[in-house]
Amino acid sequence: MNDQTLVSDWGNESLIDVQILAVDDNPNNLKLLRSILSEKGVRFRLANNGEMALKSVQVSLPDLILLDINMPGMDGYETCQQLKKDPVTHDIPVIFLSSISEGADIVKAYQSGGVDFVSKPFLAEVLLARVTTHIKLSRVRRALLNENTERKRAEAAADEANRMKSNFLANMSHEIRTPMNAIIGLTFLALRTELDAQQQDYLHKIQSSSHHLLGLLNDILDFSKIEAGHLAIESIHFELGKLLDDMLVVTRDKAKEKGLAISCELSPELPQSLIGDPLRLAQILINYVNNAIKFTHAGSVSVKVKLLERKESTAKLYFEVQDTGIGLSAEQIGRLFCSFSQADASTTRKYGGTGLGLAISKSLAELMGGSVGVESTEGKGSCFWFTASIGIAMQQSELNACRVIPSANRYSNILAELSRHKGTRLLLVEDNELNQMVATELLRTAGFVIDVAEHGGIAIEKLQACAPESPYALILMDMQMPVMDGIETTQHIRQNSNWCHIPIVAMTANTMQGDSERCLAAGMVDFVGKPIEPETLWSTLLRWLPEKGPEQLFSAPFAALTQDSMLDLALPARIEGLNIKSGLRRVNQNTQLYRTLLKTFIQSQADIPDLIRSALDLGDVKSAERMAHTLKGAAANISAEGVQAIAEQLEMAIRLTLPRARIDEEITATAVVLKSLLLQLQQLVGADSPTAASHFVALPAEEMLLVYQNLLELLQTYDASATDYILTFDAALRSGLGANFTVIQHAIENSDFAKALTLLEDILATESS
Repeated sequence: MNDQTLVSDWGNESLIDVQILAVDDNPNNLKLLRSILSEKGVRFRLANNGEMALKSVQVSLPDLILLDINMPGMDGYETCQQLKKDPVTHDIPVIFLSSISEGADIVKAYQSGGVDFVSKPFLAEVLLARVTTHIKLSRVRRALLNENTERKRAEAAADEANRMKSNFLANMSHEIRTPMNAIIGLTFLALRTELDAQQQDYLHKIQSSSHHLLGLLNDILDFSKIEAGHLAIESIHFELGKLLDDMLVVTRDKAKEKGLAISCELSPELPQSLIGDPLRLAQILINYVNNAIKFTHAGSVSVKVKLLERKESTAKLYFEVQDTGIGLSAEQIGRLFCSFSQADASTTRKYGGTGLGLAISKSLAELMGGSVGVESTEGKGSCFWFTASIGIAMQQSELNACRVIPSANRYSNILAELSRHKGTRLLLVEDNELNQMVATELLRTAGFVIDVAEHGGIAIEKLQACAPESPYALILMDMQMPVMDGIETTQHIRQNSNWCHIPIVAMTANTMQGDSERCLAAGMVDFVGKPIEPETLWSTLLRWLPEKGPEQLFSAPFAALTQDSMLDLALPARIEGLNIKSGLRRVNQNTQLYRTLLKTFIQSQADIPDLIRSALDLGDVKSAERMAHTLKGAAANISAEGVQAIAEQLEMAIRLTLPRARIDEEITATAVVLKSLLLQLQQLVGADSPTAASHFVALPAEEMLLVYQNLLELLQTYDASATDYILTFDAALRSGLGANFTVIQHAIENSDFAKALTLLEDILATESS
């Protein structure tokens, strides 16, 4: 389309019934404008000065304003500025008219809010063309605004529907898992009693069917999360070898029942200490291996892991599961990895399944930056594979040779490890009678002494009545309970200096996204899902119970122990990323000094990733590098080896001026590892959360009012300097706004000034009421 056609098309815009306000102190100019525009059907309104123009728009809003500059009293510039200050008249297009056509005057006209400038004397054709153009633009803007409004309404309705569906799924999950926990737990306990062969067969079938139902429930929930875009991939430290060990433990018995050999082979160049989502990696592998076992009647199943590509801090891994099963035709392969789809209808009838497993695996692999695929020949077996981009946690010595992971009786090993805790006293907080029975019997089987509280209120009473010489070593906490739920109970316990050191493990049927984060945020140290798997529960206890048995721990009078000397008693067997023995050596075994260092680290380093990101946004690379270096040094002082290593990688990325996207990845990885460590340290030393308002010094009320007013003005005018302003007054705003500060800060950083303004106004209105 050429320029002439474009002008012609715009010129065809109808001006009939368009309201135009002409403002000029010269009556002759007003008459001329009226004669030109009236011919086009314009509804013409007049004003001979700025004050009259402002009154006129209050009566009825025009579609466009023609505004003279030089007028007595309020000139055109000031009139336009007043119009733009009022939200009601802000969007009315203003075309300036003037006999002055100096560059400075034209610039000032645009700065005042004008959309165009026409010099006097003007040509009728030029004036009409410009008026028509801006009327058209105004209509397009209004149409877009209406469309966006409707779209937002539709999005809000869709979000509400998704929220209702998520709530339904969460409730359904809880309601199904609670009786399922009783079925699986009581079956497990019944199998440990004296039974005849037929009874054992019945119970094994119940156990197998229960786990199958649980798998179907998990698939449906995962698919729903993926469909809604709510399934997030975690970034935590894990060991590749342990992940594969655990995968073999879960699948080995099924292979053994069918007489299949199962093995796992790792390439020698693979890094072992990684950062990623081990749960989702294992989920894909277990799905692949279970399918391989299901469709293989003789032969073997082998798992292989290879390194495709290695960069400074990431690795592209290749996983494959090879079987000697029935194989697939080309037509069947084409239907795989689609939701609710299997190879064909006969497969569903013969082998069962929902057809969601591979679709979920495909989505998970893609969320981890990878892909999936299959190679197969009908009657000769299949090879299912997937790739994933994984972070490298630390430089590790590489494996000397390919290795096959052997089978091991981990069940017996865990019970043997638990035997040294025989007699250790635990508090179970659980309202469901069947769940109480299952958990109590499981724990007593392992040698623990169990007290039961039906809800949080009773748990607090039991803690208050607990004899000093026989304290609770650990608390197992349900989340949904009457009177006082698990979150509130945990918060009460963490606020009491006598109990704050006791590890609290969540034990709940809530498995929707965010539940584990809520547990950790409240002060719990770990999360065990229901239905309870005995091995998972016992492994979690081993992770958090003190190394020594109770008869050794409390051989001295408990009341004589000081709060600082109790540090060792509060330590779990392992704390991810913190080498406590090394840290104590650094301070010559001075426990009190080490505790002080940990508290200082919590308070001084929590915001470092955000501050580094802000410094880079402002172009202050030197400060960003210095803060990364400081974090690395602070982590080294307390022997937080995981944070130290990842902070060093971040420091190097900034120093080498790598692409910003790459540096942002390093910042995110650092923030995840640091947050995980800080949550554990807070439970260890009883420190306040680093984001708590008490950490910051509040300004006097008059000064805070001024800070709020300035921020409100910046947000009301959509001023980008609001981002810098919240950094300048970070401490004061955190103190005044508390937990709401992070939400407002996030909105501002994402340029959502309207959301930030609404939040701030609501908070201030609540405080003033």
